[in-house]
Amino acid sequence: MTTKQIKRWMNLGGGLLALGSLVVLAWGIVVPLRSPVDDRSETEASGLEVLGPELTPAQRGPALDALQSIALLELRRPLRDPPPLMIVTTPLQARFEGTFYEPSNPDASTALFKLADGSQRLLKAGEQFSDPAGTVTVNRVGDQSVLIDLAGEERELKATTP
Repeated sequence: MTTKQIKRWMNLGGGLLALGSLVVLAWGIVVPLRSPVDDRSETEASGLEVLGPELTPAQRGPALDALQSIALLELRRPLRDPPPLMIVTTPLQARFEGTFYEPSNPDASTALFKLADGSQRLLKAGEQFSDPAGTVTVNRVGDQSVLIDLAGEERELKATTP
């Protein structure tokens, strides 16, 4: 399509749009905007009286007095969020040193702990020791890791490489 043809189509489209708007304007002038009202009162003419008796109280909604009493309620005062909860974990005083892991027999694997009093203990899965933070139960011994239970909270400890 050439530039001349494009201009011709654009001019034709603009002309049709202008002609359509003139038709709509003429229609608005010719056709009256309001229909003649009978000898009815305004409420009857608007249809409010006709619809009123047919509506149930549930469809009409609450009365103005009820809405005003609800509006006076102080909901969520003051409007600020409470401070966030802080979860405090008990620090474990014993230090996990490493494991003696046996892949062929994982139940025989042991974990080495240095306790708070300075002593060292070798523990297998299911054994416990006492710590200032509470009783510690060894649940599982893995390769350079151990799963313990302290005060109902499971923790996985990993051995640090020196």
